[in-house]
Amino acid sequence: MKCFKAIFFCVIALMAIACRRSDSGVLERLDRAEALVMTDADSAMTSLLEIEPKRVRGREDRARYQLLMAMARYRLNDYSCPAADSLITIAVDYYTDRPDPVSLMKALFLRADLRYRNIEYTEAMDDALHATEIAEKVADYDWKARSAEQIADLFAVTQNFSEALPYIEKAIGYYRAAGKERNVRFALCDKAVALERINHTDESIALLDSLILLSQSNEIDTILMADCLRVQYPILIDNKRWEEGKDRLIMLQRLNLSDEFLSAEYSYLARVYAKDGKISEAKECLQTAKNMILSDYDKHIYFNALVELYKFMDDSESLIQATKDNQKALYHSLREILKQSTLAANGRYYQDKVNLKISEQRRMKRLTVAIVFFLLLTIFIIVYFFHQRILIKNLEIETKIAETISLSKRLAQANRSLSDVTENLSSQLEQTRQSLTDVTDSLSSEIESLFREQWNLLNQIAYQYFESSSDSLKKNLVLDEFKKQLRKLQSKNNMLAIEEMVNKYMSGIMTLLKQECPDLKDEDYKLILLNFAGFEPRTMCLFLDIKLKTFYTKRQRLIQKISERNPTHLELFRSKLM
Repeated sequence: MKCFKAIFFCVIALMAIACRRSDSGVLERLDRAEALVMTDADSAMTSLLEIEPKRVRGREDRARYQLLMAMARYRLNDYSCPAADSLITIAVDYYTDRPDPVSLMKALFLRADLRYRNIEYTEAMDDALHATEIAEKVADYDWKARSAEQIADLFAVTQNFSEALPYIEKAIGYYRAAGKERNVRFALCDKAVALERINHTDESIALLDSLILLSQSNEIDTILMADCLRVQYPILIDNKRWEEGKDRLIMLQRLNLSDEFLSAEYSYLARVYAKDGKISEAKECLQTAKNMILSDYDKHIYFNALVELYKFMDDSESLIQATKDNQKALYHSLREILKQSTLAANGRYYQDKVNLKISEQRRMKRLTVAIVFFLLLTIFIIVYFFHQRILIKNLEIETKIAETISLSKRLAQANRSLSDVTENLSSQLEQTRQSLTDVTDSLSSEIESLFREQWNLLNQIAYQYFESSSDSLKKNLVLDEFKKQLRKLQSKNNMLAIEEMVNKYMSGIMTLLKQECPDLKDEDYKLILLNFAGFEPRTMCLFLDIKLKTFYTKRQRLIQKISERNPTHLELFRSKLM
């Protein structure tokens, strides 16, 4: 059992390590790159280059990182990474086993593009056909157009233009549906190439003429115009339409693009000069073309122009040698192109699909049988385990039931005794609580009465003062006595002490008043405090230096003010002020 637990926890730990994700910084940069890669490839590449590859963890994040990196390179036309093919394969392998057909389609498309650049046309066609099939089911019009265009390029590079043309037509339709009119025009340029190669020369030239006119309308599209001119001038010159071909070459030269004439363009220009009898200019163009040769195709065009030149010069010996060299260059060019058959790849792709489907069905059958067997075995083990557990639990339950019955009887007896005791205690507690309530009320009244009686001396002096109004001598004596007692009370500390006593013996009545009527004046609070403390009206008149009639008026107004504010303890305040 311990061994099984150890193995189980090891498997869980390995799964957790394998499934861990990259940190939040990496994921944020991947999200930003994904949002920008199709619109701002430079910014997307910058975000991706900020990520250290070792920080990209987990198969999902690594596949996503390589897919975005390949897309950014594709958009930037950057094929400088020597390991790009193997890196994008990481994404292809991951998304092949995942329910994410759009990402798989993009990964296959990008790997096909890399293999196309590496002249691996058969492998590129495998990926391109697979990507196109997925694109037809799940992708938007833009990716459908790109996938169809990629297959057309692969057929075209191997000189299968009759097979390329339907895919070009598809790409044109998809780009038009996606609203990408400029891409439509470039695809139409590819269509013109295919039409010329299947001997629809006039249609090809007419299409290119219309595209050149479109590129000049509104804002001139120099890139589209240059592409159309580079396609059209060889067709015109090869078909002996020398002046038109020369015009197209001159238009191309006047575009002032950053890239200069290519080797093939100098070779064709040399043919035009040779036809016009400008032998020295033709030789100069051919020398320049020779120095710029980059491929077997450039060699073939160069030797073809050289043959034309020697024909016009009537130099038979040089013509024979140039013809041999031209045939040799053409042979090497065709051998490189035709040694990989895209048509064979097409058939092999669909055969592989059938074989893959059959093997997948067999694998699913074996997997289903294994899962069913495992589930049955697991169910048997679980049922046997729970059956044993139930038997043990039954014995334990029977024992517990017997103990419970015995305990229940004892508890019932104890409950009856406890119920009697509880009833007696409840009755006694209720009587005690009632007695305490009566005593508390009585004590509160007595304490308040005693507190208020402490000012009897001052009240008597004030009473004598007002009663002796006719006897000024007696009045002065009373007033002197009152002032002695008053000076003791009028200090701030004594007033605070009186307020504390009022709150203490009258349940915090002053605190309640200040909380519920906070906008009264200090003089109002003072009069109310003396009233609450038990001072008689005459005493308060002497204390506040006001007339008795004024006192009653002020007190009445205070009661009215407090009533207007409608405090919670209004009745308490009114009862203590009256």
